Amino acid sequence: MNIIISTELKKNKKTVDSLNVVLDTDELTRIVSTKGLSAGNKAIDKFIAKYTEDLKKKLGAAINQ
Repeated sequence: MNIIISTELKKNKKTVDSLNVVLDTDELTRIVSTKGLSAGNKAIDKFIAKYTEDLKKKLGAAINQ
């Protein structure tokens, strides 16, 4: 199963960009079962860090439009 996070960036009610990311929960479950809960938490932390990095890039581009 996947969890999808969708973020729309709008300026004055007009969508200027979007960001969609997918978290594969089956892969996360495999990580936890083979490497432990700590490794699963690290995988989530990496996912969130990558999402934040991508969002900052998109937001910066939207601001400069």
